[in-house]
Amino acid sequence: RRSSDLAGLKVCIDPGHGGTESGALGPSGITEAEINLAIALKLKTLLEADGVNVCMTRTEDTDVSLQDRVDFARDHKVDLLISVHNNALPDGRDPLKEHGTSTYRYQPQSVELARTLKNSMVKELGLPDLGARYQNLALCRPTAMQAVLLEVAFVVNPDEYSHLINNEWQAKAAKSMLNGMLSYFGRQ
Repeated sequence: RRSSDLAGLKVCIDPGHGGTESGALGPSGITEAEINLAIALKLKTLLEADGVNVCMTRTEDTDVSLQDRVDFARDHKVDLLISVHNNALPDGRDPLKEHGTSTYRYQPQSVELARTLKNSMVKELGLPDLGARYQNLALCRPTAMQAVLLEVAFVVNPDEYSHLINNEWQAKAAKSMLNGMLSYFGRQ
């Protein structure tokens, strides 16, 4: 096997939100759900090119419940569950001051994966490091696989949003996730 080969790995990519759950709304009206799906599809292409067996919880703008997403990953017996999101802030918080990249995990086996993916995104995207955090999220709770939720950037921050809706930057975000996985598996 090549040193950068992830062949045989099974990954479920979960583009967060979708359908009636649009997630955060950007300044020009593009939803988080649309951005999540665009980045997730680019990640799928990159992973498949490296021999990874990829399944996705959604490939279009459809409603998928949190439980259905978890069940889908479990039913496909994946090694990794990667939920792709972008962040927002509650009312009254300043998106010009609070922004950047973070990852979330719940199970102990996902600590290092969350950290490695976050480090790769921070390094390659040049956004502030908001940490790899513990959070009791549905997509992070499965025990049969390593499961992490990625918050690439903030939809409500004008600068980060302008990146998020840019096709090349979305590809760069997907590449940073691939590189994080390569690094995690010690193959880069």
